Amino acid sequence: MPKSLRGSVTSIDGAGNLITDLQASQFEGAPRDERLRITCGGHETLGLHDGYEGQPELTFVAIINGESQLELGIVGENAAALLSIPSGAPVEASWDAD
Repeated sequence: MPKSLRGSVTSIDGAGNLITDLQASQFEGAPRDERLRITCGGHETLGLHDGYEGQPELTFVAIINGESQLELGIVGENAAALLSIPSGAPVEASWDAD
């Protein structure tokens, strides 16, 4: 049975990363690999990464930031500007539950 979380972009940081209202605790039991699908503003990324380091330039990635919030960003770029995603945009995370 599929599991999903819905939230929104609550703010955009100085680097253009999208900060959401989805918390790390909501992802307990969720896979961290490509089985986890996160969408925002018509764009999609797969999995949760430990950080932006080690990811290819211009890759859309999801991380859990230091405030335990889901953060979406583009490696080396301003995600909000490049993808035209404003504060308030909906965010959805989904995966197949075991």
